[in-house]
Amino acid sequence: MSVVQVGFVRIDEVRVKHVIVFLSLSLLIVAPLVSSNQRVTEPNVVVEEYQMEGSTGYTVSKTSCSPQSEVVVYNGTVKDPGADWYSESFHSEIHTGITSVNVELSGTVPISNKISHISWAKFYGNPTLPLLNYSEVTVSVPLKSLRGSANITVYVYPKAWPDTEYRDYWEIATHLEEGNSETLVLNPSINRTYNLSSGWIVRSNILVDIISTEESLIQIGEVVISARSTEDLYPVTFDFQSPDGESLLLNPYMYTLRETDTHTVNGELACYPALELTRTGNITESSIFVQRTFNETLYLAAGQYEGVAGWFTMSEGISGWPHMSLHDSTFNVSFVVEPGDSILVEIRVTAYRLSIDLSPSFAYSVVWIIADEARYNGLFPLQETEYLFIPGSEVYLITLGASFLTSTYIFVETEGSTSVKVSITYPHLSFFGMILDWGQMIGLVGALLLLSVFVYEGIKNNFVGMRKHCNHRISFLPISLSFMTLILPWVNYTYERTFTNPAFTAFATIMVPIFTTFFWNPTSQVTPISSSNPFPNAIPIIFLYWIPIVYLSYLIITSRNCISHDLSRNDMHPLLRIAVIGGPFIIGCYYLWLCILGLYFIDIGLVAALLSLPSWVIVLRLEKRNNQIQSANDNSQSPINP
Repeated sequence: MSVVQVGFVRIDEVRVKHVIVFLSLSLLIVAPLVSSNQRVTEPNVVVEEYQMEGSTGYTVSKTSCSPQSEVVVYNGTVKDPGADWYSESFHSEIHTGITSVNVELSGTVPISNKISHISWAKFYGNPTLPLLNYSEVTVSVPLKSLRGSANITVYVYPKAWPDTEYRDYWEIATHLEEGNSETLVLNPSINRTYNLSSGWIVRSNILVDIISTEESLIQIGEVVISARSTEDLYPVTFDFQSPDGESLLLNPYMYTLRETDTHTVNGELACYPALELTRTGNITESSIFVQRTFNETLYLAAGQYEGVAGWFTMSEGISGWPHMSLHDSTFNVSFVVEPGDSILVEIRVTAYRLSIDLSPSFAYSVVWIIADEARYNGLFPLQETEYLFIPGSEVYLITLGASFLTSTYIFVETEGSTSVKVSITYPHLSFFGMILDWGQMIGLVGALLLLSVFVYEGIKNNFVGMRKHCNHRISFLPISLSFMTLILPWVNYTYERTFTNPAFTAFATIMVPIFTTFFWNPTSQVTPISSSNPFPNAIPIIFLYWIPIVYLSYLIITSRNCISHDLSRNDMHPLLRIAVIGGPFIIGCYYLWLCILGLYFIDIGLVAALLSLPSWVIVLRLEKRNNQIQSANDNSQSPINP
């Protein structure tokens, strides 16, 4: 009777195992179909409208200060957003500090036997430079080589803003050896600079260019622009605000309104708050001053200043040159700078507040916003604040897109409210801090069910002999390394958008076998993205990884022998044996080469892949040795026939 019961239990166990395997495989097949369908599902959009309090106008506040004839017009690092600094780099890493920026260059990077690349980094900045009454301007850039050497050139080329072309420039270059420090100093000609514009405010465009043929680490200190004046100068601080008194530039994404060379839409280039300013009695024409950072300060001589404040629109004129025109709802501004004055001018312009709430918190998504003549482009989530200021609009077009989202076009028409909140919710789930769609959740359940069968059968049929048999124990190491490559990241890197203002940084790690990259930043959840990885195609991974790993799983589940023993059988195809033993190692060597080139950083999964081949070789040799010892012992203990 007990034998019959055992038979029934065995039959039920087999049926349950078959059902679980069938169910898990079905879920794995259905999962990508569900994910594909969910990717094209429109998010839920909710619009809330409010009215902003306050009114337009301006306020002038005065405090006392001492006159200065020598002033520091600008002082900041080459990553300071207050001067619109942005950077480009090639085979280089940029590390931002409080008072300096370190640039780590890889030197000459070989790509092939005939081609190599030289690492470089460039920093572009646009501090505002009011030239009125200046007799001398000095630009200084302190440099130090912490490791290696590099060639460094500094350019200064003022522009007659909003003209996008420069007509004159100054440069200075040096070769910096390891351990040496040097400050590059330029003195642009004031007379030549005045000839660039009939106004009195220009952009002091600066370019710091670093190039190196060897591994080096260059430190760039704070860039200083100082000026001498024929008159005493006094600080005048400007702050553009919304009608309810909030600074428009507390949100760094407001800077994108000034990026006139990359935001052309139907001929319109940009729209942003500005002040067209003149000094009474001065022979120069008015200049357009655009605030670049919160509470930006200009040093001006005593006198009466008048201007027009509001939103300015830049467009392409008939001749192709940029043309500035005033937006509606402008108003006059005037103030007097008297000896001993330090002035704060708070200018409240017409502004509508647009808030965006995106859920869940993806690592990043590209957002485009068009509202009348204002256009924004940036990466979401927005830093510091989740809203933008618009000059005035009742219609908003919001476009969201990323590699893991189908581009979504959201059209919002309001009733003229001055504050609008748009809540956008995607049909995704949060699972232990990770964003997953329903297809990924189904696939995860299927994988866990299949893993449970694998673990159960492996323990029952194979690993149960680890305590008694040495060969079982030593095989556990390479088997563990092989499966670690499946569940651990191979390489990681930092995803940076340094050419945007503000710059954006996210972190990424690649799970090579499952063609998935995980992105995250300090304020987001982990976002998995399907990717082909930088391997030429999926065929090598299928033949060198998945076929071997599936066969290895089959051996663990079905075989009662030591795995290393099964891999040593003469009836096993040699190509399959090589793939099981060395497949992950071969793929790992390719990714190791990408890390040597500086494209990625090594992660623990890649280490396991590189150790898999040596561990299998050691195990196979140990098994052969143990078998020889065991055979010798068996022969010595066998009875001798007479």
